[in-house]
Amino acid sequence: MPEQVTIIATLYARAGHEEALAARLRAMVEETRKEAGCILYDLQRAHDDPREFVMVEYWRDAEAVALHDASPHMAALVTDLPPLVERPVTVRKFTPVG
Repeated sequence: MPEQVTIIATLYARAGHEEALAARLRAMVEETRKEAGCILYDLQRAHDDPREFVMVEYWRDAEAVALHDASPHMAALVTDLPPLVERPVTVRKFTPVG
């Protein structure tokens, strides 16, 4: 049986672009939640730093992640992000334990 994949992506907005980044990420959430392999795709914002966003993702399996990574809305996000973020996006993948 394929293993579920959890992804934690961290994005840090450029100063003054916090709301633009939040809006762009909300649009991404809306599109991604329609994907068949998406279990959860949730946007969070740090309490102590309104410029920091975290996307928490649960995927059915690695194939679902690959399909997501190849989606038109992911390609559009990659194009749209550079003027909105101050730092490179960090993406960490996990597998549930037990």
